[in-house]
Amino acid sequence: MKRSRTLRLVLIGSTPLMLAGCEPSRPGYLYRDPASCIAAAVFDRSICQHEFELARAAHLQSAPRYRWRGDCETDFGAGRCEPAPYNTGLYMPLMAGYLVGREPPREEQSGSGGGTAGGGSARRTFASQPLYRSLDDAQHFRSADNLRVGSREGLPHVDADVTRSPAPSVVSRGGFGKSAARLSSFGS
Repeated sequence: MKRSRTLRLVLIGSTPLMLAGCEPSRPGYLYRDPASCIAAAVFDRSICQHEFELARAAHLQSAPRYRWRGDCETDFGAGRCEPAPYNTGLYMPLMAGYLVGREPPREEQSGSGGGTAGGGSARRTFASQPLYRSLDDAQHFRSADNLRVGSREGLPHVDADVTRSPAPSVVSRGGFGKSAARLSSFGS
Protein backbone atom coordinates (compact mmCIF):
# COMPACT_ATOMS: atom_id res chain seq x y z
CA MET A 1 0.00 0.00 0.00
CA LYS A 2 2.71 2.47 0.95
CA ARG A 3 4.81 1.59 -2.09
CA SER A 4 1.96 2.27 -4.55
CA ARG A 5 1.11 5.53 -2.80
CA THR A 6 4.75 6.64 -2.97
CA LEU A 7 4.93 5.72 -6.65
CA ARG A 8 1.71 7.63 -7.33
CA LEU A 9 3.09 10.72 -5.56
CA VAL A 10 6.35 10.50 -7.52
CA LEU A 11 4.43 10.25 -10.78
CA ILE A 12 2.19 13.16 -9.88
CA GLY A 13 5.17 15.26 -8.86
CA SER A 14 7.16 14.49 -12.00
CA THR A 15 4.34 15.11 -14.49
CA PRO A 16 5.02 18.86 -14.82
CA LEU A 17 8.69 18.11 -15.51
CA MET A 18 7.80 15.61 -18.22
CA LEU A 19 5.31 18.00 -19.81
CA ALA A 20 7.80 20.89 -19.74
CA GLY A 21 9.87 19.03 -22.31
CA CYS A 22 6.82 18.73 -24.57
CA GLU A 23 6.17 22.44 -24.99
CA PRO A 24 5.56 23.25 -28.65
CA SER A 25 7.76 25.60 -30.58
CA ARG A 26 6.63 29.21 -30.76
CA PRO A 27 6.75 31.61 -33.67
CA GLY A 28 9.21 34.46 -33.31
CA TYR A 29 10.60 36.99 -35.76
CA LEU A 30 14.37 37.17 -36.16
CA TYR A 31 15.98 40.47 -37.24
CA ARG A 32 19.52 41.89 -37.30
CA ASP A 33 18.42 45.35 -36.18
CA PRO A 34 15.39 47.69 -36.12
CA ALA A 35 16.04 48.74 -39.75
CA SER A 36 15.72 45.14 -41.00
CA CYS A 37 12.57 44.71 -38.89
CA ILE A 38 11.04 47.86 -40.39
CA ALA A 39 12.04 46.80 -43.92
CA ALA A 40 10.30 43.44 -43.47
CA ALA A 41 7.02 45.36 -42.92
CA VAL A 42 5.61 42.80 -40.48
CA PHE A 43 5.61 45.24 -37.55
CA ASP A 44 5.47 49.01 -37.54
CA ARG A 45 8.48 51.18 -36.72
CA SER A 46 7.52 51.71 -33.07
CA ILE A 47 7.16 47.98 -32.35
CA CYS A 48 10.46 47.18 -34.12
CA GLN A 49 12.30 49.80 -32.08
CA HIS A 50 10.56 48.93 -28.79
CA GLU A 51 11.28 45.20 -29.14
CA PHE A 52 14.92 45.97 -29.98
CA GLU A 53 15.19 48.04 -26.79
CA LEU A 54 13.67 45.19 -24.76
CA ALA A 55 16.13 42.72 -26.31
CA ARG A 56 19.00 45.15 -25.64
CA ALA A 57 17.96 45.37 -21.97
CA ALA A 58 17.85 41.56 -21.80
CA HIS A 59 21.29 41.48 -23.47
CA LEU A 60 22.76 43.67 -20.73
CA GLN A 61 21.39 41.28 -18.10
CA SER A 62 21.88 37.86 -19.66
CA ALA A 63 24.63 37.93 -22.32
CA PRO A 64 27.40 35.39 -21.76
CA ARG A 65 30.26 36.97 -19.78
CA TYR A 66 33.97 36.36 -20.21
CA ARG A 67 36.77 37.19 -17.82
CA TRP A 68 39.05 38.25 -20.70
CA ARG A 69 38.30 40.16 -23.92
CA GLY A 70 40.54 37.71 -25.82
CA ASP A 71 38.41 34.76 -24.69
CA CYS A 72 35.26 36.52 -25.86
CA GLU A 73 36.86 37.38 -29.20
CA THR A 74 37.99 33.76 -29.61
CA ASP A 75 34.31 32.79 -29.62
CA PHE A 76 32.79 35.78 -31.43
CA GLY A 77 35.56 37.47 -33.45
CA ALA A 78 37.85 40.46 -33.16
CA GLY A 79 35.98 43.65 -32.35
CA ARG A 80 32.73 41.80 -31.61
CA CYS A 81 32.90 42.03 -27.82
CA GLU A 82 32.27 44.88 -25.38
CA PRO A 83 32.80 45.49 -21.66
CA ALA A 84 29.94 44.15 -19.54
CA PRO A 85 27.95 46.81 -17.66
CA TYR A 86 28.41 47.89 -14.05
CA ASN A 87 32.24 47.93 -14.09
CA THR A 88 32.47 44.19 -13.49
CA GLY A 89 35.69 43.85 -15.49
CA LEU A 90 34.01 41.19 -17.64
CA TYR A 91 33.35 41.15 -21.39
CA MET A 92 30.36 40.07 -23.45
CA PRO A 93 29.61 39.66 -27.17
CA LEU A 94 27.84 42.33 -29.16
CA MET A 95 24.27 41.54 -30.18
CA ALA A 96 24.07 40.13 -33.71
CA GLY A 97 20.29 40.36 -33.86
CA TYR A 98 17.11 39.98 -31.86
CA LEU A 99 14.09 37.74 -31.68
CA VAL A 100 10.73 39.53 -31.54
CA GLY A 101 8.29 37.68 -29.31
CA ARG A 102 5.06 38.98 -30.81
CA GLU A 103 2.43 37.80 -33.23
CA PRO A 104 2.09 40.09 -36.24
CA PRO A 105 -0.62 42.75 -35.95
CA ARG A 106 -4.01 41.67 -37.17
CA GLU A 107 -5.53 43.70 -39.94
CA GLU A 108 -8.93 44.91 -38.84
CA GLN A 109 -11.85 45.34 -41.18
CA SER A 110 -12.65 48.96 -41.80
CA GLY A 111 -16.16 50.21 -41.15
CA SER A 112 -16.63 51.29 -44.79
CA GLY A 113 -17.05 47.72 -45.97
CA GLY A 114 -13.90 47.52 -48.08
CA GLY A 115 -10.21 47.06 -47.44
CA THR A 116 -8.46 46.90 -44.15
CA ALA A 117 -7.27 49.43 -41.67
CA GLY A 118 -3.81 48.99 -40.17
CA GLY A 119 -3.01 49.45 -36.55
CA GLY A 120 -4.10 46.05 -35.28
CA SER A 121 -2.51 44.85 -32.07
CA ALA A 122 0.60 42.67 -31.97
CA ARG A 123 0.07 40.25 -29.07
CA ARG A 124 3.18 39.31 -27.07
CA THR A 125 3.97 35.59 -27.07
CA PHE A 126 7.29 35.78 -25.14
CA ALA A 127 9.86 38.37 -24.13
CA SER A 128 12.04 39.54 -27.00
CA GLN A 129 15.55 38.08 -26.82
CA PRO A 130 19.04 39.16 -27.89
CA LEU A 131 20.80 36.93 -30.41
CA TYR A 132 24.48 36.21 -31.06
CA ARG A 133 26.68 34.60 -33.74
CA SER A 134 29.74 32.61 -32.75
CA LEU A 135 32.75 32.07 -35.02
CA ASP A 136 32.38 28.29 -35.05
CA ASP A 137 28.72 28.47 -36.17
CA ALA A 138 28.50 31.84 -37.93
CA GLN A 139 25.55 30.84 -40.11
CA HIS A 140 23.17 30.51 -37.13
CA PHE A 141 21.85 32.99 -34.63
CA ARG A 142 22.02 31.71 -31.05
CA SER A 143 20.36 32.68 -27.78
CA ALA A 144 22.24 33.86 -24.69
CA ASP A 145 22.04 30.23 -23.51
CA ASN A 146 23.77 29.13 -26.74
CA LEU A 147 20.65 27.52 -28.20
CA ARG A 148 20.40 27.59 -32.00
CA VAL A 149 17.56 29.85 -33.13
CA GLY A 150 17.76 30.16 -36.91
CA SER A 151 19.95 31.16 -39.81
CA ARG A 152 17.83 33.69 -41.70
CA GLU A 153 15.78 36.69 -40.83
CA GLY A 154 12.06 36.20 -40.74
CA LEU A 155 9.81 33.76 -38.95
CA PRO A 156 11.58 30.89 -37.21
CA HIS A 157 9.72 28.50 -34.94
CA VAL A 158 11.80 28.37 -31.80
CA ASP A 159 11.86 25.88 -28.96
CA ALA A 160 10.27 27.08 -25.74
CA ASP A 161 13.71 26.96 -24.07
CA VAL A 162 14.90 29.81 -26.30
CA THR A 163 12.05 32.03 -25.13
CA ARG A 164 13.10 31.92 -21.47
CA SER A 165 15.42 34.61 -20.17
CA PRO A 166 18.67 33.02 -18.99
CA ALA A 167 20.59 34.02 -15.90
CA PRO A 168 23.92 35.71 -16.56
CA SER A 169 26.92 33.43 -16.37
CA VAL A 170 30.65 33.46 -17.02
CA VAL A 171 31.73 31.26 -19.93
CA SER A 172 35.07 29.51 -20.01
CA ARG A 173 37.37 30.18 -22.95
CA GLY A 174 36.23 28.90 -26.32
CA GLY A 175 32.93 27.81 -24.86
CA PHE A 176 30.01 29.66 -26.40
CA GLY A 177 29.71 27.82 -29.69
CA LYS A 178 31.02 24.60 -28.19
CA SER A 179 28.54 24.37 -25.28
CA ALA A 180 31.27 24.63 -22.66
CA ALA A 181 30.58 24.46 -18.97
CA ARG A 182 29.38 27.72 -17.51
CA LEU A 183 30.36 29.03 -14.13
CA SER A 184 27.55 30.35 -11.99
CA SER A 185 29.46 33.09 -10.19
CA PHE A 186 31.16 36.29 -11.25
CA GLY A 187 33.97 35.87 -8.72
CA SER A 188 37.67 35.67 -9.47
